[in-house]
Amino acid sequence: MVFRGYCIFQSTSEAFEVGRILGSPSFREFGLVFEHCPAPREYSTDCTLALYFESIGEDYTPTEIHSLSTRLDSQLKAKGCTFKLVCLDKNENLAKCKD
Repeated sequence: MVFRGYCIFQSTSEAFEVGRILGSPSFREFGLVFEHCPAPREYSTDCTLALYFESIGEDYTPTEIHSLSTRLDSQLKAKGCTFKLVCLDKNENLAKCKD
């Protein structure tokens, strides 16, 4: 499955920090492309910044999604960042991965 979604943050600096983390060599194995964007209203009531991401390949498994979420969570907790990870399946149905 193609893996797409948003990371939504409380501050702009956190959003840019995650962009640096996802662009680092340790996250290249996940094959994601991403860009900063305003947080979609359906996922955030604040005017915050989000990071939209999408997998390059179409063979993402739930195990890989969980691995990405776990690794990202541990990296961000070490830096004191909080985020909400929202995953979208290919039918545009919302599937929460992480709060």
